[in-house]
Amino acid sequence: MHINQRYVRQIIALSSLFVLLLLFSGCVGLLWGTPQATFTCDPDVCYCYQRMTFDASGCSCRNDEIVQYAWIFGDGATASGVRVTHGYTSAGTYQVRLTIATEHGQEASATRTVHIAQGLVVPNRYATIQVAIDAAGTGDVIIVLPGTYQESIGIRGKAITVQSTDPEDSSVVSATVIMGAEPGRPVVNIGNGSTSILAGFTVKGGGPSLDPCPPCAGGIYIREASPTIRGNHIIDHPNGAIAVIESDPRIVDNLIANNEKDSSGAGIYVDSYSIAPLIVGNTFENNSAPSGGAVHITSACVDTTPATAAPTFVSKNVFRSNTATEFGGAAIFVEFSGNLRLDTPDSNTYSGNDPDDIFYTVPP
Repeated sequence: MHINQRYVRQIIALSSLFVLLLLFSGCVGLLWGTPQATFTCDPDVCYCYQRMTFDASGCSCRNDEIVQYAWIFGDGATASGVRVTHGYTSAGTYQVRLTIATEHGQEASATRTVHIAQGLVVPNRYATIQVAIDAAGTGDVIIVLPGTYQESIGIRGKAITVQSTDPEDSSVVSATVIMGAEPGRPVVNIGNGSTSILAGFTVKGGGPSLDPCPPCAGGIYIREASPTIRGNHIIDHPNGAIAVIESDPRIVDNLIANNEKDSSGAGIYVDSYSIAPLIVGNTFENNSAPSGGAVHITSACVDTTPATAAPTFVSKNVFRSNTATEFGGAAIFVEFSGNLRLDTPDSNTYSGNDPDDIFYTVPP
């Protein structure tokens, strides 16, 4: 039987090419490494309209560059990028899928299930923040959508979370405003042992108090409570931003700016003896008062020994362009019975405070 040598050569060539393609595709992983897709979700428990962060920075490929991160959130929405945020509008269970692609065409995927709880959403389910607070029980989370809410709110001894949709996003914080509506009352009043969390708001517009005493504040008034005040912009208060009376709040990562006070402590006024606040990572800017333009620390105790109160810890804050118009301590003023605790060395940063950064009535 005669066999056409030309066809034989073509078949051999095609077979060789096919084998080479198989070998190449099988060796891509050996050459460039196999991509690994993985991601995290934060927070673990999420509520309707709360922004959830998805982070794929843990993805890897040994010798190949990852050039695409494609997200499918399970509710019809998609996104791209290493780190993205997404908010679900309905409670339920969703499958989130991440697919990565490398420069040389390799792909890998990872899937996680997220659970979205209903939450107390303002104004969708509750017309005002105060109505939601009144309806909330221990451990509940109130999610406040962007907007301006003209109300003075009271957190009456509860252990709840009141937050914007994304306290980590400065633009969301700026767009979610609680504007004081009642003359003579602070914008936010926290007392009666409350351990609540207030996070991610712009708190502004508290008018002059009907009570001229130094402890009063137009912004946030904390009395005999232990809340966390985190990631807020507390600004433009003519009677002070925060007052802390016999309390031990955690005041963390806030912007406290452009506040004034006729007496003491335009940023934070502390009058606490047996317990004291933790003030960490905040930015104090353009606050002005006769003493303690940013922070004033005192204690209404009868002990005649200096620094007898529990120490107020002040660390990792930025004090910029604050003013003490009469008695000094543009950043921090410490009265006779007050007790300031700083890191060693001092981890706060100071710039442009007038006339000085820290003033002690009794030197330490």
